[in-house]
Amino acid sequence: MIKDLEITKSISIKIKDNLWIRSMLQGIPYIGPLLDNLVTHKGYKYQQERIEKFMNEIAQDIDALQGQHPIIEMIKTTDDAYFMFMEVIDRVRRTKRKEKTEYYKNLFLSYMHWRTRDTTTNLEVFPEVFLRMLDRYTITHIQVIKELRQIFDFGDTLKGSHLPAIYKSLNIPGGVFTHILFELYQDHLIALKFVDDVQRYDLLFIEMVLNTTLFDEFYYTIIDNPFSSSPASENTD
Repeated sequence: MIKDLEITKSISIKIKDNLWIRSMLQGIPYIGPLLDNLVTHKGYKYQQERIEKFMNEIAQDIDALQGQHPIIEMIKTTDDAYFMFMEVIDRVRRTKRKEKTEYYKNLFLSYMHWRTRDTTTNLEVFPEVFLRMLDRYTITHIQVIKELRQIFDFGDTLKGSHLPAIYKSLNIPGGVFTHILFELYQDHLIALKFVDDVQRYDLLFIEMVLNTTLFDEFYYTIIDNPFSSSPASENTD
């Protein structure tokens, strides 16, 4: 069905009148008719508004990139781009936090940017890695990542003794912070140096937190995305 998509000159219009968006929704296996139903019937107001807002925002950002890259054409003709778009839409529908829709949009914009540039990056080779990570992360995870980003701006390391000050400033329990920190460690977003080089699941035994290249890629892909019309400062938690 994707070959029958009708693309208007400007795609930044209301979703109910946008044949491209409607066709994309109908083309999603299994959930497509549901999504189309959600955005066309008032009985599903909550998810309808969520998807409408997402579609209209991403339409504006794609319009802005169109002058540089053939985004729409790639979605129409490239299976990977098409199914990546479908994956993102499905997550926007299911997420419990509306703030995460902005992060899913940022992921898709970066993915399309790198595809059109034929540039090999972690995002290009493993697009679903960041997608799965974002699925698991809560808004509190994002808060911790933002805080670490501010600290790493002044250097690529953080002393373990400073960690309690972070979770206190974020007003989250120490146990929750510890769990999030070790998740980021297991996902290779950060590296940890332990006292006596023995790994222990306790902040007291963390000697140093170190920045990684993957951390920077995740942050500037998901949170502070240069291709998004909504800067990170506007993403309220």
